[in-house]
Amino acid sequence: MVQADLLEYAKDIQARLADITCCLEKQEIHTVRKEGYPTGPGYEELTSARLSLLETANDLQYLAMGPTEWLKMTLAVNKHDHLCYYMIDQFNIHQSVPLNGEISYEELSAACGLPVDPLRRVLRHAMLNHLFREPNPGYVAHSDASSVFVTDAKMAAWLGHNYDEVFRCLHAVPDAIRNHPTSADPGHTPCGVVFNQPKGFFAGLLQDQPWRASRFEQSMQAVTQGSHDASHIVRGYDWGQYGNGLVVDVGGSSGFQSVAIAECFPNLRFVIQDIEDHSKILLENRTAAGLSSDMQFQVHDFFHPNPQTTADVYLLRHIIHDWGDDYASKILWNIASVMKPTARIIVVDIVIPEPGTLPWQAHRMIR
Repeated sequence: MVQADLLEYAKDIQARLADITCCLEKQEIHTVRKEGYPTGPGYEELTSARLSLLETANDLQYLAMGPTEWLKMTLAVNKHDHLCYYMIDQFNIHQSVPLNGEISYEELSAACGLPVDPLRRVLRHAMLNHLFREPNPGYVAHSDASSVFVTDAKMAAWLGHNYDEVFRCLHAVPDAIRNHPTSADPGHTPCGVVFNQPKGFFAGLLQDQPWRASRFEQSMQAVTQGSHDASHIVRGYDWGQYGNGLVVDVGGSSGFQSVAIAECFPNLRFVIQDIEDHSKILLENRTAAGLSSDMQFQVHDFFHPNPQTTADVYLLRHIIHDWGDDYASKILWNIASVMKPTARIIVVDIVIPEPGTLPWQAHRMIR
């Protein structure tokens, strides 16, 4: 019976809430509404309880609506949810709303260049997803969620990358597969088609438009916060065994993960490689961390043999998953063919688990 199922889900949610409350009390966490929940090492029990709650709540929503109504709502609404994010990014709406205080729709329209009527429609829909709020009729203010795009430049970059680049390419996926069903050529990808880039995203779009490369670098730093932060790399491998050995951070952007390793293993030496010159940002990151470690930047295209032949470790974090098998093999071969026999290649990447082996929310994020 539906009634019995609903009651069972309600009991399960109550139990998960009790688990979360217990974890928060044990770790003396008093507020999570604005700052969010802590993640990472030491918070595994709390994270597990939260993931269980999210999965049960999602199942309960589906059960409360029924399959047909759920499909109708999903198909009717989700596309507009994404459109709101796209419009917020394209018109820079988040930057035009004062961080503290409120602004009228008319003033906001003048500031961001979006006419009042579509602006009001977009924001009032966005407000249903916790983005912005209308504290007084006709006036807009930030919500806890939308304010993150102002206070965290990395999250603003993550917004831009996902909606100015990824979102724009989604409609090209079916044709890209139809036209080139087995191709791994970057020019045949949706990005290659939409942006007319024969070399694809990394060697094409980011190379031709440096501002996009800068934004992408920031957006990747947003991904490495929270549950994906670099502490997992630091804690998950015995870096101390190499003493003052050399670590080559292949495709390492501005070196933020090397900086995290160096904070715990200051004797290690690092060469951060990327196709774009991020040496200035690397210096800023190292200085901000108060490090004196030997850290150098080297412009390098990983589709060519690696010039560092005496390294002890070659680190590739979130690199291989961006490329088809043929290209991934080339990346690895360009290291394996030049490295010394005792060196190691460390690949830090996502392995898609079997269905049902992880909580619902974790599967959604990974897939």
